[in-house]
Amino acid sequence: MGVLTKVKSAHGGERTGPVALFAVMRNERKIVPHFLDHYRKLGVSDFFLVDNDSDDGQREWLEAQKDVTLYYIKGGYADSNCGTDWVNEMIQAHGVDRWCLHVDADEMFVYAGCEETPIAAYAEALDREGARAVFAFMIDFYPSGSLANGRIDDIRGPFATCQSLDSEYVFRDYPVKPWAKQGFPKYEVLGGPRVRLWSGLEAEARTTWFHYFLRGQVDRLEPLVPDFAFPTFVRFFEVQPPHLQKVPFVRPQGASFRYHMGAHACDPLPLADENAVLCHFKFTADFHDRVLVEVQRAEHYRRGSQYIRYKQLIFDKGRDSFVYPGSVTYRDSRQLAELGIIRRLSTIGQADSENSAPAQRQERFRAKWIRFGRRKRVEQKTGA
Repeated sequence: MGVLTKVKSAHGGERTGPVALFAVMRNERKIVPHFLDHYRKLGVSDFFLVDNDSDDGQREWLEAQKDVTLYYIKGGYADSNCGTDWVNEMIQAHGVDRWCLHVDADEMFVYAGCEETPIAAYAEALDREGARAVFAFMIDFYPSGSLANGRIDDIRGPFATCQSLDSEYVFRDYPVKPWAKQGFPKYEVLGGPRVRLWSGLEAEARTTWFHYFLRGQVDRLEPLVPDFAFPTFVRFFEVQPPHLQKVPFVRPQGASFRYHMGAHACDPLPLADENAVLCHFKFTADFHDRVLVEVQRAEHYRRGSQYIRYKQLIFDKGRDSFVYPGSVTYRDSRQLAELGIIRRLSTIGQADSENSAPAQRQERFRAKWIRFGRRKRVEQKTGA
């Protein structure tokens, strides 16, 4: 595995605020200006970024940003636990005893009231609560029509081109074996277009620890499968949808703190009772090209099996839109609270009308699906 090389320091190496952001990026030149703009508006002033051998002008652009401390490394993404080791190294050097955001280039952190409350004030409120971490999950955003409409450029950012999101999500404790200890974080969130693609929300909500145990056996078989047969193997055995949950906002209590699997898992810390979200902009106009690149690179988990599955489920089947009857247009963090997407974690498992999907709501969605299907069939017959 290679060694991180510091390209430049920001602010003379001095801290300028209570919050620092850490990210690993590769060929994100189109979205990175909007990424920095989003976090600067929240009040982040210290950025620690790794450029992983970009060839699209990203590195040169980041070098010109005064608030970015930039590191560079060539290759080694898979060997570094998908960049997790690099983030841990930077946090140990720059993040101890301050709030740290660990996000990807296509993730925009949103918390309740973020439109009015700077992130420093949000961090102060967390300190008063005694929290040292914030649970969040990825909400996949997508264009209101064709994926081709999600074209990001210097003028139009991700929120302008990908305005739609799913409105149905299930919060629950992560299923573990009866004799095993609950991990951290203990919560799981199910929903979004990727769950709809893989198996469906209702099916995933019925899964137990035994289903997860069976799916985990893929890790035992995967090393035995030759490269030429791997796509076929993925088609029949890669059935676990991506994990949405993350812990992207933490205040490490010492230099021993570690992330273990990106921001999906980390050393236990006291959690805030209210979750946040990561608005996730994977499904943009260049998604097809990115999938083909990552399938070829095979640097992601399980030789990029998730990207192989995207190719099989989306492009090989000619899917061009993720809109469904439960899609809504994003407005602000208040809307997410109204939908129960931002909520109190202490209410998970309580069967109340505010935080769980009642039978009447499920029936309304079923009726919408029926009308949606009828409309599509009419459009196909008339050529509309």
